[in-house]
Amino acid sequence: MGYLVSDNIENNNEIFKFLYATSNDILSKMSNSDRLYMLSLIKKYYLELRNKLELSSDVTFGLELEFEECNRNIIDKEIEKNFYSKGWRVKDDGSLINGGEVISPRLSDSDDIWIDLRRVCDILDKNSFLMDNTGGHIHIGMHILGNNPKYWGNFAKLWMTYENVIFRFLYGEYISARKGILEQARPISSDLIKNLDRINDRAKKINAYQMFKVLDAGDNFKERRKRAVNFTNADELSSYQYDMILDGDKVKNTIEFRSPNGTLNPVIWQNNVNLLVHLFMYAKSDRFNEDIINTRMLQIIDSKIPSNLRMYSRIYVDQAIELADLIFDNNLDKVYFLRQYFKFGMVSNEPLVKSENFTRIKYK
Repeated sequence: MGYLVSDNIENNNEIFKFLYATSNDILSKMSNSDRLYMLSLIKKYYLELRNKLELSSDVTFGLELEFEECNRNIIDKEIEKNFYSKGWRVKDDGSLINGGEVISPRLSDSDDIWIDLRRVCDILDKNSFLMDNTGGHIHIGMHILGNNPKYWGNFAKLWMTYENVIFRFLYGEYISARKGILEQARPISSDLIKNLDRINDRAKKINAYQMFKVLDAGDNFKERRKRAVNFTNADELSSYQYDMILDGDKVKNTIEFRSPNGTLNPVIWQNNVNLLVHLFMYAKSDRFNEDIINTRMLQIIDSKIPSNLRMYSRIYVDQAIELADLIFDNNLDKVYFLRQYFKFGMVSNEPLVKSENFTRIKYK
């Protein structure tokens, strides 16, 4: 039973009659009336699993699907029977009450891996459940940015500037964070802002080693692993060119993103991967706009937003549209990003409040 997506996604909703999916409109330059109309159309659009994200073939990533146990024996048997030969594994997770996680192998963007992900999510959805402590961690291969300290500095500035937007997006089908996120994936923008002068200085060096000493500074090793962006998997700074290795507990040469809420929805997983990969790709792009990011960063610092989790649940319309324009080069990606970010416009400071559904699951 495979996953079905529309052959012509532009005809699924009025939004892609207003914004052609393959075009690259600068949404932040729209008139107020056009922007309001666009947002009203996005609010009516339901996201579907895409056949492919059209990511570069050298992009690799890995997923950790956490769950609380219900029928663990069935999960173990189904994953082993259908996915063990492909590298998927089930393991215990001590951070959960009585749960585990399904660990993916190294993945790259293809029709088959998204079908596999949908099937894995389906197994978990039928035999387990999520609680307010489950997360959905994503690893991105470090080789995308390589040994260039400028790229890593760009990534750090991009993250510190838009962390509040990124967090709400990564809440997935929820409008607020899970319980315990400060213990398991605390925000890092304040840390990065404090080290901004050192980040700018290290960006001028000939390799990324000194940059990583800044990005991974502070706290003990155990606590550094539990930040929203975990840099501790950089085992060999000299071997960025190698692919990510994700095998059980051995994770090497990846950046781990720990802030996503847990989800069993493959559409959310795919959309989360798309955002995080594009943050990396933009950090090394010739389009990287230091003027916009520096201006926005100063506004964020003055607003007292950094690392204030209660403020991360709020909606920042201009900032979100600006980020979409910066990192994506087509309207389809922008709409997918903004739909998951805005959800239905609700906000809450209570932990793990679920949004109305904005995705559509189809089978054939």
